[in-house]
Amino acid sequence: MSSQYAMNRQLFLILILSLPFSSSRAVLGDGWPSFRGGPFRDGRIDKTTAVGRPALSWRKVNDEHVSPAYASSPAIVDSRVFVGLAEQSDFSAPGRVLCFDLVTGRQVWEAETRYPVFSSPSVSGGRVFVGEGFHQDSDCSLYALDAKSGRKLWSFTTGSHLESSPQVAGGRVFFGAGDDGVYCLGVRDGRELWHQGGLHVDISPLLSGGLLYAGSGYGKLEAFALRGESGKFAWRRPVDLPVWGAPVRLGNRIYYGLGNGNFTESARKPAGAVLCLSATTGEKVWRRNLPDGVLGAVVAGRTALFAGCRDGKVYSISPGSGEILWSAACGGGAVVSSPLLDFAGSSLLVASTGGILQGLSPSSGRSLWSLSLAKLPGEEEGLQVYSSPSAGGGRLVLGTMSGSLLGFSFSSSD
Repeated sequence: MSSQYAMNRQLFLILILSLPFSSSRAVLGDGWPSFRGGPFRDGRIDKTTAVGRPALSWRKVNDEHVSPAYASSPAIVDSRVFVGLAEQSDFSAPGRVLCFDLVTGRQVWEAETRYPVFSSPSVSGGRVFVGEGFHQDSDCSLYALDAKSGRKLWSFTTGSHLESSPQVAGGRVFFGAGDDGVYCLGVRDGRELWHQGGLHVDISPLLSGGLLYAGSGYGKLEAFALRGESGKFAWRRPVDLPVWGAPVRLGNRIYYGLGNGNFTESARKPAGAVLCLSATTGEKVWRRNLPDGVLGAVVAGRTALFAGCRDGKVYSISPGSGEILWSAACGGGAVVSSPLLDFAGSSLLVASTGGILQGLSPSSGRSLWSLSLAKLPGEEEGLQVYSSPSAGGGRLVLGTMSGSLLGFSFSSSD
């Protein structure tokens, strides 16, 4: 790792640690403003530390809905959990955005959407922003909901689907809209500020240093940066694989996850990579090829990047050189969700599609504990996990494709 990278990271951490916090409140800005919470995509925004194997505290099942499934990843703000629900059906099925109490699992409110929800909510300024629709859907909307009541404040309809999770910053909300490209709206009234079309964008964007980083997963494959104020291209970098893994920025480098296949199956000839580009020019710095697709966010730790892969492993990668520091098999299928890195940097939590939740040492990849979700009370063999684990207030929350939302507690937390 370069001395410049180490210095940038240290300065950023000093800034973060100087902010006030409590175990159930956000410390990185306002709420949970982007996919995986904060700028490092680590799945938390407070000082929750994962100590030991988590214990199940509550389990919620939405039996009244048609084949409910949680592919959306939870956002945790102010002792509340916000998450999207997809209703699976051979015909058109609606979705839901739900709010639960973090400690008890009690449902606080529920808001209906026209299409199933894959997008993960972002929370900012007392509002919840979330998209709707799967790949086959069109004319889908972004919703702004009141975080206290779930009341719809406004919606904005696009020509395609919104699997992308929004990025909220500076009074604006940015999101990918499938075949409809990228939009920027005003958070107050949903007014369109700019629209960049011509690319298929399902990735969850990242706003950093005035640039919005995203990528294309179909058609013309490329990683790119747009100017946050205008939506005009700052740079474009053609790639040979779909850009699915939500990017993370460290210093003047931006890291993307690439790969073919999808959440349910690998491609006939699987391929994946973590790609490092110059954040300001898009020039290639390095590329680390992996055996299968990287579909979740690339997570930035203190000294390493972490990427889940469809080959069933999680990889620790040097941010400076792209060298693989270690890899660890997670058991129970592919890893298509994003890892969770706790505040102390002592635990990396990874969920496999087959329902194995595992704690790993971030420094070595050594297994600290393993938990089969199928063996929890009320669960069954064959459950699938696409939702990424999220942490806050000393708790862990994770959804399953069989319709369970699971709340866990740790033995202790900051």
